Amino acid sequence: MSRIKTIYLIRHGECQHNLGEQIFAGSSVDNLLSKVGIETVKKLANEFADKEIDLIIESPLRRSKETALILSKELAVPIIEIPELKEINVGKFAGLTKAKALKKYPKEARSFYSGEIRKWVFPSGESFLELIQRVELLLAKINELPAHNIIVSGHSMFNRLILFYCFPEDRSKWQPTTYPHNRIININIQQDAFLHRNI
Repeated sequence: MSRIKTIYLIRHGECQHNLGEQIFAGSSVDNLLSKVGIETVKKLANEFADKEIDLIIESPLRRSKETALILSKELAVPIIEIPELKEINVGKFAGLTKAKALKKYPKEARSFYSGEIRKWVFPSGESFLELIQRVELLLAKINELPAHNIIVSGHSMFNRLILFYCFPEDRSKWQPTTYPHNRIININIQQDAFLHRNI
């Protein structure tokens, strides 16, 4: 019997667009970490000291890559990039604050802030179906890796989609619109994230 494969899902460290009034960044914003973000990730590495981490997965975006690199240096583990992990293409929401999104695209913004992920619509961005397909492809790729204890250096909104897919009944994991930078959620993808769920 194969060993259990465990994902440790985290969000990248704080970066510039996370400071002050929050904006929709998505995949169109590609900032590096702030000084506070770097220090937070270094502290986060201590949480994995006894986990026997085999691998770190990063997205193509710099904030995910910098987070993964810090953890890799602290834990002496290799990194691979999986493109499907990148943050959501939020389309015309990009760069908007909550207030501006609600004013310009009230229906779509209310759907997002309701926390009901099935209702997410990003004007000129990715659809819910496209996003779920991306989650499935990401998890399938992870499932094929020889590593068993894997840190996934993800993004706030896309992490919520992963958690929605894996734990659809546990709203506490994916419904809140805030997603702390030091949050770690364990996922056993062989038991909890069955591929091709009827979402």
